[in-house]
Amino acid sequence: MSSLARFVTALTWALASVFLSVACTSQAAPINATPASATPTRVTTIRATPTAATTGTPSAQASAVTINLTIGDGEVSPSGDRVDVAKGQTVILKVTSDSDDVIHAHTADEGIEIKVEAGMPASGRFVATETGSFEVESHHLGKIFVILNVR
Repeated sequence: MSSLARFVTALTWALASVFLSVACTSQAAPINATPASATPTRVTTIRATPTAATTGTPSAQASAVTINLTIGDGEVSPSGDRVDVAKGQTVILKVTSDSDDVIHAHTADEGIEIKVEAGMPASGRFVATETGSFEVESHHLGKIFVILNVR
């Protein structure tokens, strides 16, 4: 096997490992193990948080979009907002909740699910690979947080 073939094989395995570790992780390690207060804090702003640029195509170099999602007293925040995302951009969802839930981000492929335990921060990330509009919703409440407009 040539050195180029070995390199391509190693790179393929490395990328597959990274993809599987991200795709198979339904919950990130808790950021703060302290339970949330009885009065939940509601996040109403959607901010794009720049992250380090990666190598690759220009769309892959776009900074990640971080969206803070909150569930409190049976309500979701934000609620139905539209968020513009560039094709190839990483989307990071950070969730806090006063009840157990599962957050689902519909995407062009299978989407992602984030298991949320009451009082424990959770997060998930994915790359927006296809254009279109995709909902991020609470399974237990049946409510939409945001609609991602991937262009």
